[in-house]
Amino acid sequence: MFLLLVVMSIVNKPEISIWLKGLYWGTAVFVAVVVGITFYFSVQASAISAAGAVGLVVVLGFVEGVMVWLAVSIHRTTYILTDDELVLKAPRLIGGNKRIPLETIESI
Repeated sequence: MFLLLVVMSIVNKPEISIWLKGLYWGTAVFVAVVVGITFYFSVQASAISAAGAVGLVVVLGFVEGVMVWLAVSIHRTTYILTDDELVLKAPRLIGGNKRIPLETIESI
């Protein structure tokens, strides 16, 4: 006689709100446009040095990188339900992985 052990594992990728996606991408574009306009007028008025221009580009690159990373992180979140726990897999930027024992969940 053989004992068959079945382990349940269900993976769910949540559907992200179109408004939330739009907010992240819109904010990234807005920041790029504002910094670009500021950079353009500063250069035209000779109000910014070469070091200031480089610094502005570095800051813009960092801010845009974080905004895009946030937007992509939302898409990479998954929920895995096993026989004894709920596993949330998310990038560190939005909280990282979490393991929740099923017996501790009171309601959904």
